[in-house]
Amino acid sequence: MFRPVVAILLAVLIGCTSHDYKDLPRNNGEMPPYALTVGEVVSITTNNGQKLEFEITGLSRSSIHGDDVEVSYDNIQAVQVKQADETRTGGNFLYFLMAIELLLVVAFAAIVG
Repeated sequence: MFRPVVAILLAVLIGCTSHDYKDLPRNNGEMPPYALTVGEVVSITTNNGQKLEFEITGLSRSSIHGDDVEVSYDNIQAVQVKQADETRTGGNFLYFLMAIELLLVVAFAAIVG
């Protein structure tokens, strides 16, 4: 009886977590083709499949600049932007709900168990 409860709890907790990066759509016909700002952390997949992760230090009409890297927009297959840290953007409410859920599952397991 206890194993299914733990399995359900783990499934819910895993479902509540979010990915670090979100896909950024390409604005075809516009230059620059991505809505990026200096200081954002990006994960870029190039046309040859190479994956680069860096903080943007500069942007031009033709490329994205990092500390030791410059990637031309023509050489980009996909761009993902790192999302803001949830603890700084109000994500504490989610942690509060997960704590309540955990307490309820433990109490249920103790009663049933």
